[in-house]
Amino acid sequence: MPSPDNKRLRVLLILLALVSFSFIVHYHVTKLPNYTCPVSGEAVDPKRFTEYKGKTIYFCCRVCLGQFERNPEKYEANVSQLN
Repeated sequence: MPSPDNKRLRVLLILLALVSFSFIVHYHVTKLPNYTCPVSGEAVDPKRFTEYKGKTIYFCCRVCLGQFERNPEKYEANVSQLN
């Protein structure tokens, strides 16, 4: 019979796996106008975005979002190449 600590660990790991899986499914099912950050080229975080010329643009982090908001013209070519 498994010890209570092993059982708790197993339950915790299963919950962690389920949460991870649901995040992955949500991230890949959600249709975003861009999946790469126009500033860094990294994968975007769906919680970090701004509106630019009528488009919602997503970023990987708050630093890139801030850089874009301070000087959007610098990254305009990258925005036009986004998926």
